[in-house]
Amino acid sequence: MKKAIFLDEKEKNEMRRAIRKCKPEAILILGTSDGMIDKITENLGLPKPEKRIYIQEVATEAEMETAKRIRTTQGKHVIPVPTFEIKKDFSGYILDPLQIFKFKGNGNNPYIAEKSIIRPTFSYLGNFTISDTVFRQIAEYLAKKSDAIYKVVRNRVESTPEGPNIYMEVSINYGYNILQSLRNFRTRIKKEIEILTTMNVKEITIVAKGLHMPEKEEVKEKQSQKTFIVAMDGPAGTGKGTIAKLISQEMNLVNIDTGAMYRCVALKALQTNVKLEETEKLIAISNHIKIEIENKEGVQKFYLDGKDVTEEIRSKEVTAIVSQVSTIPEVRENMVALQRKMAEGKNVIMEGRDITTVVFPNANVKIYLDAEVEERAKRRYEENIAKGMKTTLEETLEAMKQRDYNDMHKPVGALKIAEDAIVVDTTKMTIEEVKNRVKEMINSKK
Repeated sequence: MKKAIFLDEKEKNEMRRAIRKCKPEAILILGTSDGMIDKITENLGLPKPEKRIYIQEVATEAEMETAKRIRTTQGKHVIPVPTFEIKKDFSGYILDPLQIFKFKGNGNNPYIAEKSIIRPTFSYLGNFTISDTVFRQIAEYLAKKSDAIYKVVRNRVESTPEGPNIYMEVSINYGYNILQSLRNFRTRIKKEIEILTTMNVKEITIVAKGLHMPEKEEVKEKQSQKTFIVAMDGPAGTGKGTIAKLISQEMNLVNIDTGAMYRCVALKALQTNVKLEETEKLIAISNHIKIEIENKEGVQKFYLDGKDVTEEIRSKEVTAIVSQVSTIPEVRENMVALQRKMAEGKNVIMEGRDITTVVFPNANVKIYLDAEVEERAKRRYEENIAKGMKTTLEETLEAMKQRDYNDMHKPVGALKIAEDAIVVDTTKMTIEEVKNRVKEMINSKK
């Protein structure tokens, strides 16, 4: 127990050094009680846990009973959460969480529950398995995301030592090449299952069992919901905001400034005298806030509860607290949901820090604008001087470096380069050159 809660001074210091060196975005602590978790965080100098997940939330009654029985009869501690079977040639850690998709009621919006998979180096010799239900859920979720697949008629999974055998019967939407649609769907299922579970898929058989002829009204509704999303991330000073405005005007895309939305939450907090430490109140604001965006003659206007706050959200007071407000996980979740809702049925260009990785991971076009920090600091310095702000280039450079560090080490919504994003280095490019490069990328996808 002393080892488990890091009472040993040597082990405590060793772990603290490791945490400082690795700078993890998040830490998952497993324990048998709230008190144990609190002791571990205290001894390792960590902040209080942002979220507590109890075993009843992730395990069934039957799984917990099995765990209790093994503990009392064999003296072994068992954590009754879903496990998996590792690829035979796999080496290392799995960084992406396994996502379990559940559909509730009508419509295509899934409830997504994430279960992180961690494989310690000392457990490579064990045998891990994953429930057949997970494979079915992943396949059915991908079917929902496919334009060609109308629905899954039948879905069967058979586990083998070499990997799962998957058999599916589907209905195809009229107008799609059946053979090509089945091949594409099969390839995607295999790829996603192997990425999400690290398991080799032994065999996938997909059979077309029918054609779906949509009604006219259904076609109209689907067309009205069709969107084209351009997602753009990158550090401060790369020109994201300017490029998004220019592209939106020239290519008739709706420009949604995500940073301004967090500023609206911060402004609302100031207006209602809510302090930064009153986290629950800030979450409540983000949950009920009414934000509207309007483009007037190329200028984007923001309305908070019906009032134009375009200028107010850029005030020093808002700027001073918006960073802390945006790091609250629940605030980000509410804003991400609002951003997605704003994009429904529209052709959109959206820029920020986590648009390609969190807000729209399936965007049609993913762009990461980058530039050397010295060049970005110079651009920001010239902007500040033009606005009449008193500052030096050295101060601006240090502030930019700190901003980069903060953006890349946020506990949620951290700045990252998405695997399938196209990186554009703007260091030696003019705004016109960057704009034309982005337009080329959008046109190639369209």
